Amino acid sequence: IVEDSTSLESSAPGSFLINDLFESGNDFHGVDFGTSLSWCEGCWSLDLLSKIALGNTRSNVRIDGGTIITEGGASEAFAGGIFAQRTNIGDYSADEFAVVPELGVTLGYQINPCWRATLGYTFIYWSRVARASEQIDRDLNLPLVPGPNTLRPQFAFATTDFWAQGVNLGLEYAF
Repeated sequence: IVEDSTSLESSAPGSFLINDLFESGNDFHGVDFGTSLSWCEGCWSLDLLSKIALGNTRSNVRIDGGTIITEGGASEAFAGGIFAQRTNIGDYSADEFAVVPELGVTLGYQINPCWRATLGYTFIYWSRVARASEQIDRDLNLPLVPGPNTLRPQFAFATTDFWAQGVNLGLEYAF
């Protein structure tokens, strides 16, 4: 998240360059079990795939930020932006048990002895992944709000589910 603001008021010239960085990455290590089924009838074929993987998702999150304030030609740099502050800046990692099922179907047609056309669909689901946008704590500790409440923003791992689907089209040549 980048904010680049410049004052248009001639009596108070200056600018703010504010950066907030939220990155995440997920690695899955586990065991994959599955079955596949192929069926042929004349020129047509049908392939079915069903798999499930059980294992560990290692999630990594990096939060960083900085602010540069320029007034009267002099610049001063500060750690932290708006959502990335000293209370949550850092590198974090977590391990969680995850399930990753996959389903697929492919329909094929043998055009002639050398050429085969295919059309397929795949669906994958991945539980417990960390996404960068989910790590942003939008509850800020503003200087105008008094009170003994905790320093904000704070980091707390937030995971969500991920799913993807795809369509594939193929043309095979065999001699």
